[in-house]
Amino acid sequence: MKKILFKDIPTDAKLLAMGNHFRRSGDRQQWRVAAYFRDHQSKELTRNLAVEALCVMGLGRQFVQLENEPYRSGGFKQEFSLPPVASWQERRLGDCPRLSRRLAVRGEVAEQKCFVFDTGGITVWLPKFELARKLFFHAGFLARAAYQPSGLDIIFNITKEDDEAIHIHTPAKTGAPVSTLKNKAYRDLLAWLLLNEDVRRSFESIWMLLNRDLRERNGYQRWQFDFEPPITLDGVNVIARGPYDSDDREMLIWEISGLQGLDAGTNEQDIYFHHPSLKLPVRGTGEGRGGSGAPGADDIEVDTEQEPDEAKDRQSIELPVEDIVFSNSATTKLAYNGKKAGILGQEEQGELEVHNNTKVFGIGDDVIGGSIAPGEYQQLEAEERQYSNRFLMLKQIIRQIAGESDGKLSLLELKVQPLPQLPRCSYHKMKDEKLRCYLTARFRLEDGRERYILEIDTSDDKKKMSTRIVGFKSGVEINNRIDKIIKGVVKSSLSWPGSMSRNCEVLYSVHHPKESESDMYEARMASWKLRLQSRLR
Repeated sequence: MKKILFKDIPTDAKLLAMGNHFRRSGDRQQWRVAAYFRDHQSKELTRNLAVEALCVMGLGRQFVQLENEPYRSGGFKQEFSLPPVASWQERRLGDCPRLSRRLAVRGEVAEQKCFVFDTGGITVWLPKFELARKLFFHAGFLARAAYQPSGLDIIFNITKEDDEAIHIHTPAKTGAPVSTLKNKAYRDLLAWLLLNEDVRRSFESIWMLLNRDLRERNGYQRWQFDFEPPITLDGVNVIARGPYDSDDREMLIWEISGLQGLDAGTNEQDIYFHHPSLKLPVRGTGEGRGGSGAPGADDIEVDTEQEPDEAKDRQSIELPVEDIVFSNSATTKLAYNGKKAGILGQEEQGELEVHNNTKVFGIGDDVIGGSIAPGEYQQLEAEERQYSNRFLMLKQIIRQIAGESDGKLSLLELKVQPLPQLPRCSYHKMKDEKLRCYLTARFRLEDGRERYILEIDTSDDKKKMSTRIVGFKSGVEINNRIDKIIKGVVKSSLSWPGSMSRNCEVLYSVHHPKESESDMYEARMASWKLRLQSRLR
């Protein structure tokens, strides 16, 4: 990641609060929003930002703007599951005892809207804007669409053809960038947003409530952010940061760090994304152009004011990854339009092909004759495409277990990653020199406890290993512990490390099904599934 600077935000400034949306009465330009910061000298200042900047406006973030670290998150870290949306209350942010007095006296901040609910014995105050940011605002074009009538219909056209597959088309200049569609995590998000009626209704409620509730005063239209949350959030796991009072058991959320266990709500149909720049590469000759970054530029400056030129090539502004995990992500694919000449077999990158030495990128809507190159945020990632064909049977069984549990066992996360490479160790590779992968599945039980399935790919018969089902002791830093377990597997030459038991309250081994004739295969798979299911509870 390059050093990324945000032009309108002073270095080391901390985001304290979000204010009203506003624009001049009669002005058809895009809405802007007030943001309150504290700089490194503890001086409070206000910035008026374009809506595209909302994608990175997590409260409590300190915009250090260093190399590989554009901002840092702050606040106490807490994890909980969301109760039914119907039980949430709506309150003013100013009513929250955890809001600092210096902010509470600012009427514009105090009047912002909050959800309030109880979960796990904690009273949680969740600003409406922060929840919408985490659900929807992961790219500038999505933020713009939320503030326009029928914004999604302008960008996407959805059809269902004779093959029963769903086809989603987007135009070349006014739609989603082709680089975004090449990222599976963005395709999963877009499929969820476009095809899940409840989620789409929630997204479109932003414009509906803005249009209904805006107020005019002193020549300006003003609006306090509001939206209707999707009811499918029931039971979703949240990792949040913010001020927490352990005596009163009360928390104000600054930033949602992670949402895990979102229900994609799609069926098993294939979903194809179409873009005019999606063309299969062929070998060619001549001068090649490739890459998606900004070569020759040590720093990248994000400008929310100047309009980017649609004739210039779009660049990716790669930010820290937002933790968005679907329990049953859709089968999304790219629909290529034909062949396009490439150089020495390199894939053509569409909008990302040509680059120049420009350091300043605009994130606004592209216009003819704009002054700078356009850029788009990249802050989602998914399982690497080259690993998507690993553990196919186990992944299918895991999803079946979650789907048949009647809500008593929720799948929060399912991911496949390569084993780490360690000094003087070679077991991170298969016999054919491909990277060896491991699978992690995270479940939450009805009583709030969690279980993990850990699996190592030994399909090359290098060694036999059982599947492990783990429940960690309270107080254990789970991500660090799993990393140590996986490194221990490599160091132990593909054996589960004996130290696992020290940090586990539950530790089971589930043996793989034995090889069998085809008439016994389904029975052995069903038996494997039952063994896994019984140990998870």
